[in-house]
Amino acid sequence: MAEEYSIAIALVDFIPTFLFPLGVFFFQEFFKTQGYTRSRLLWIGGGFFVFLGGLFKAIWKLNMALTETSIAFLTDSLFVVQSIGFTCLFIGTLFFIRQEREKLISKPTIPLTAMALWKVPFMAIQTLTCLGTNGLLVYYAFQNKNKKSAYLLIGNVIIIFLMAGLGSTDLSMAIQWVAELTNTLGQICFSLAGYLFMKDVKK
Repeated sequence: MAEEYSIAIALVDFIPTFLFPLGVFFFQEFFKTQGYTRSRLLWIGGGFFVFLGGLFKAIWKLNMALTETSIAFLTDSLFVVQSIGFTCLFIGTLFFIRQEREKLISKPTIPLTAMALWKVPFMAIQTLTCLGTNGLLVYYAFQNKNKKSAYLLIGNVIIIFLMAGLGSTDLSMAIQWVAELTNTLGQICFSLAGYLFMKDVKK
């Protein structure tokens, strides 16, 4: 059975798509203030690719709602483009954590611990780097007693798992609305965490 989307759901899908770069903006400002240029550039570049993938998917969904025809490139490119983006975010965050640990080397710290087959590795990279990025940021937030940011990012991780579960179910209209609202909530958590990171370092 072909996937069906309403115009309202398709339009709502643009909300989390544009919330994500807001979160990226706050985090790159945080890195800028800290003087971590390499991490900042990786987050800007990675954020662009993640946003681009989400935008392609939102446009594909809107086109489906309006014309009931699928533009394969828009939906198939999601995993490829976002796997590149989340990999950049993960590497940028890894550089940041490593530099922070080097600064604190003399202080005690907690140790850092039904689709086409070609999409599978990209989806795996997309998921693992997304979770890894959030995990590293949670680690840093707890290390620096920024508990609100940590809990918001943990909430975002929980929502990522919820979205994965919703994506494996039948995409009825009700499930689509739940998925869109859940995704929006996740991006709000991500954006607020980025804002708190930026606000904390600018005190």
